[in-house]
Amino acid sequence: MFKVIKSTDIPCYDVEDSVCWGPSKSSDFTTASAWEELRLKGPKAPWVQLVWHKNLQPRHSMFGWRLAHEKLPTEEEYQRWGVSLASKCMLCKKQCDSALHLILNCEFNNVVWGNFALGLALVGISQLPLLIFEIGGKESVDARM
Repeated sequence: MFKVIKSTDIPCYDVEDSVCWGPSKSSDFTTASAWEELRLKGPKAPWVQLVWHKNLQPRHSMFGWRLAHEKLPTEEEYQRWGVSLASKCMLCKKQCDSALHLILNCEFNNVVWGNFALGLALVGISQLPLLIFEIGGKESVDARM
């Protein structure tokens, strides 16, 4: 095998050698292009565009991410960590404090969101998703339609 390799004639051109990084469109190596090549890519969650929208403040994006991953500092989360607290929602005093309860089921929160929606002349809580898209900017409304 070594004789075959040694006897193979390699053509020589008058072109200077250059280094090319294949995964990059510009052929330049960057840490970003290396990361994109190495990382595991999974399917995008349907809420990603809404949460990481360019018109949202980072703290609102972080809240949305934490909500989607059930990482809000609720009583339910503290119980998973082994910290025992009283098991009632601090707002309505009825159910266990969880992200799902706070966002969808808490009577106090529903009144607050309802008043917020009425203040913006929206009809009912069913229009809340449209409100969220409008807060995100006109681009997000257009992208939805």
